[in-house]
Amino acid sequence: MNGNIKQIWGVSIRGPAHEACGMPNQDSLLIRKTQNGLAAVAADGLGGKPYADAGSRQACRAAVKALKTFENRTDITMPDLLMLIQSYWISALTKYPASRCSSTCLFLYVTDTEITAARLGDGMIFLLGKNGSDSALLTDAKEDSFINATDCLTSENILSKWEVKKYERSLFTSAVICTDGIASDLQDGKQEDFVQELTAQSLDNSVSKNKHDAKKWLTAWPVRGSGDDKTLIFMEL
Repeated sequence: MNGNIKQIWGVSIRGPAHEACGMPNQDSLLIRKTQNGLAAVAADGLGGKPYADAGSRQACRAAVKALKTFENRTDITMPDLLMLIQSYWISALTKYPASRCSSTCLFLYVTDTEITAARLGDGMIFLLGKNGSDSALLTDAKEDSFINATDCLTSENILSKWEVKKYERSLFTSAVICTDGIASDLQDGKQEDFVQELTAQSLDNSVSKNKHDAKKWLTAWPVRGSGDDKTLIFMEL
């Protein structure tokens, strides 16, 4: 596998609130090899939008497509890449207007030497450092979550809404992407504990067992009243 990822897997489950009213899972994920590495994308369709599930699916596809374009063209900068994601996303929504399909987008692009982490909207990306001081977190400020509208692929001034960081890959042992159904329930300061425990459990098991176990404990998520869809991607670096 390009990027020499030791292990990678992802799961997504429909939240209890959506199950109760017969709504689809509005989260999506996509993991794909690229020419120079690997792309892992998670997206969360905004719950108030009638076609949020289609929006999140196309967000994942658009991010992978844009990253592959980015690899093949030396004239494309990071801002160009982010705008390409939005452009590809809108172009793919042939059945519905983009305004009715709003979605967040979080991705990791991993090569042999570098990791690019990018977040638009809520959710979390966490890179677990070999040394604790190297660990890196990208997430939204919880104190603002009930005040500000969620940033998404239909946001105005979209470039200013993306958070993008680049890291030296050798500093990290594992990485996690999760949507807000998980991230919002993790207490501030506890994100690293969550990823450390997940890493310890995952390294002892096969990918199929890890996916099976993750679906099981996500379905039995212990936070009372947590009805949102939940999506998780784990990679051992």
